[in-house]
Amino acid sequence: MSGIIGQVGARSGVIGTTELAYEEGNHVVVVTSSGGSAPSIHASANTLKYVRIGNLCHVQGLLYITSVSGASGRIQFSLPFVGITDTNGNGYARSHITTYNVDYGGDSCAGELIGSASMNTRSQVDAGAWTDLCVTGYYGINFSYSIV
Repeated sequence: MSGIIGQVGARSGVIGTTELAYEEGNHVVVVTSSGGSAPSIHASANTLKYVRIGNLCHVQGLLYITSVSGASGRIQFSLPFVGITDTNGNGYARSHITTYNVDYGGDSCAGELIGSASMNTRSQVDAGAWTDLCVTGYYGINFSYSIV
């Protein structure tokens, strides 16, 4: 690595540090719910692409939940790496989730990092309160989070 910024072979202004871990791949999502049995996910829409650079991971993809029979609470999607949480297990990352054919009584849908390596779904209703979201349809994920 060069210590001169802008020189051929230099690393974008990083001086005197080691290489950052870099990895990209596909993560087959495991779906659970915060209560009851696991929802079903379609086999052709169950994968998130990810890029890891250092301690940051970005995931994106379209997931299709086909059944929530017996599931309750929030849908939980597994993530490729364990995220950083506080001492209560609450995550530090939240993101809007685009939806298609998802029937919920809220204004928006969000994903939030929860303990371990999962994100869950929530819906915001008119008064600003958040409610659990566990319904069928397409969930568009575009989410970045810090990893352990």
